[in-house]
Amino acid sequence: APPAQPEGGRRSKSGPSSSYAETWDGKYDMETQGMWDTRGVEGPSCYVLPPLEEATREDLEKVYKQAKNTYFSGQPVIEDKMFDEIERRLRQMGSEYARKYPRCSRRDMKIYGDLETDEPQMRALENVWRCFTLLGAGFVAVDVVELVATIDRLSNVNGNTIEFRPPVLAVLGAFLCQSALNKVKALKRGDVVAVAGDCPSCGERVFIFLPGNEGNRVTRGSECHVCERSVSFRADVRVDAKSRYGRGATGRVYLATRADDYYSADENDARRDAWPPRNAENTR
Repeated sequence: APPAQPEGGRRSKSGPSSSYAETWDGKYDMETQGMWDTRGVEGPSCYVLPPLEEATREDLEKVYKQAKNTYFSGQPVIEDKMFDEIERRLRQMGSEYARKYPRCSRRDMKIYGDLETDEPQMRALENVWRCFTLLGAGFVAVDVVELVATIDRLSNVNGNTIEFRPPVLAVLGAFLCQSALNKVKALKRGDVVAVAGDCPSCGERVFIFLPGNEGNRVTRGSECHVCERSVSFRADVRVDAKSRYGRGATGRVYLATRADDYYSADENDARRDAWPPRNAENTR
């Protein structure tokens, strides 16, 4: 008769794979998840994930953590394309599990950080335009009240001259109110999307408002409000049915390099004036 299986899942006689010990972070239950080194009983089981469009943040985080742990064991539970899509959705949801801090690309030596949609900034911008709408409505109300009072005085006039002020506030208020309402409608259509990321230079949070109706890829330059270094925002804008503003974006924020990134800032250093840097072969 085959040996009885321990409660909580099957395990091999030799236990978990030794090649996995260095990457295990202690949060992965090997007995219940099926990460074993015997071919007959290994088969890493994957958390049953509903369709991505219906999956909650908790569902995506469970699969994401399991996929990261099993990847280094040589037994990935999902494909790379699926993992990238789950990671993108978690970044959009603001999950700390998928957050990556500024780093350097080994291919082109560029320093960059990740970008994701900044819903709080979108709501703040909408509230600002709604405040302008109320302000414009208040200007119109002031002139309407004064107009009613003027008409009342005209009905009781006895040959006296009644001064009448042009409705300048009403015209200004109507223009302000209409413009603010148009801005709110543009936000709802997805004409503007806010993105935020960590500055590649100082690590502080930086954000920018990008156009959401100029194509899928948008690039804008700006500078960090803390370290004042120039940065470049490069985002992939897409339609997001779950967002109240109809748009979402992910991408990267790159640090704009300058001469003192490669040479000393000492005024006596003659090399600092040599820009762009020359190849070593040409300097011999």
